[in-house]
Amino acid sequence: MSQPHIALKSLQMFKGFSDPEFDSLISKFTTQTIETGIQICKDGAAGDSLFLLSEGEIRISKEVSGKTEEELARIKAPGTFGMVSLIDGGERSATCTSLSNSTILVLTKAIYDSLLSGNDIAAGKLLFNITQTMSEQLRMANHKIQELYSRPLETIERLKGAYKAILSGLEEAGR
Repeated sequence: MSQPHIALKSLQMFKGFSDPEFDSLISKFTTQTIETGIQICKDGAAGDSLFLLSEGEIRISKEVSGKTEEELARIKAPGTFGMVSLIDGGERSATCTSLSNSTILVLTKAIYDSLLSGNDIAAGKLLFNITQTMSEQLRMANHKIQELYSRPLETIERLKGAYKAILSGLEEAGR
């Protein structure tokens, strides 16, 4: 197993995988080298794959008010993104851009679905682990929403600041 693959195997997504199961599944991924500044996927675009980041750093962002882009997260290798699209094939929920020369491994939904329909054990374990990860992310999002509602004055002040920044951006764009 190569050094990048050893790091990837440590991801939550591969928890409980034997070495042969991991090797079998990882062989279904294709490898891509991405240069700095390249957009890997765009918010709202069709999504049909899962990405593993084996080298580099990725910026996850979302367009706000049609003008500015808000950074949601940064992912450093080893990491993963695109889980939701692998499961539902829906639109991308954010834009992912390389912040450095990066290496990604890509698993398409078509290949994944064929593995699942063939009762591939590794594909089933992957689905279970993705479900676990998405459940944790949902719980964290729920906690953040609860925090926003439990501190209404603080939330209002943060919204006022964001509103002022948007207005300022619009004024600059109109000049």
